[in-house]
Amino acid sequence: MVARLRAAGALIAGLSNLHELAYGVTSANPHFGSVVNPRFPNRVPGGSSGGSAAIVAAGIAPLAIGTDTGGSIRIPAACCGVVGFKPGYGVVDKTGVHPLAWSLDHVGPIAGSVDDAALMFETLGGFADGSAGGLPLVTPSFKVIRGFFSEGVEAVIGARLDAVAGALRAEGAAVGEVDIPEFVLAPGAQFVTLSTEATQANWELLRSGSERLGADVRLRLEIGQFFLAMDYVKAQRVRRELRDACLQAMGSADVLLTPTLPCVPPATEHATLTIGGRTLPASAMLSRFTSPFNLTGLPALTIPCGFDAEGLPISLQLIGRPGEDARVLCVGRWVEKLLDDRLDDQ
Repeated sequence: MVARLRAAGALIAGLSNLHELAYGVTSANPHFGSVVNPRFPNRVPGGSSGGSAAIVAAGIAPLAIGTDTGGSIRIPAACCGVVGFKPGYGVVDKTGVHPLAWSLDHVGPIAGSVDDAALMFETLGGFADGSAGGLPLVTPSFKVIRGFFSEGVEAVIGARLDAVAGALRAEGAAVGEVDIPEFVLAPGAQFVTLSTEATQANWELLRSGSERLGADVRLRLEIGQFFLAMDYVKAQRVRRELRDACLQAMGSADVLLTPTLPCVPPATEHATLTIGGRTLPASAMLSRFTSPFNLTGLPALTIPCGFDAEGLPISLQLIGRPGEDARVLCVGRWVEKLLDDRLDDQ
């Protein structure tokens, strides 16, 4: 992966910090310190690839690599107000990447723009002909997912998504709405799959060196010991049902559209978050809208789409079909330009 970047002329500046074992959303690392959100120092930078998003948001580097098992590219990108792209499952080779959960892990770019993310993705994916990001720009079509993605969200997030949908329609894009009831099963299926696979991947460390682990990561790995094979198999059946439901709901639309996060970046001291009467650990709340697309393996792109009254960033998420990473990036480029033109002053 790094060799491909170097061969393409990239200058590798160094390593960035992250949540321990890439297993968390705060990037508070007990060994190397906590990543600071450079734009909002009292707010979480997201994780697990928090350092990657932070260096892009701070202007230290225009591009960074992230890994994404439940949202670990898209969550920090959204928290820091930059672009993050999780390619489709298996599109970018994971050789040399220490696994967290084999069937959920993805590798992709974090960048300041969709163009830059597409350029890095082309290199990571080995698309030497430029086909990954060079599709012609046409007016795309969208399906906004309601239900799961509109319940338990901060009002400002819902209002911003409605404003974006209105701007898309005003530009001539077809924007439909759809409810996918199967999403209610996604958090449970993700929890079982991730917990089981992460514990197996890090079993030797848990068995013989658990005292070296941070308390939060050690607890997550310990939990993974207690799921049955039957639980894991049920979770995999849910994954297939969810993927099929997404593709059916998409119909002829180019992409699905959701918020990236149900809230603006929370304060660093908040271990739990309460939104719409629902209280969850911060990790579960921040990954609620991202992790379903690790389960399905569908390509997903997060783009900043505005700010709340305090100037905290809000992001949207575009999701495409298997093998249509280039289409997602093409639509993302179109949306990014539209938002720059229409929503800057809102």
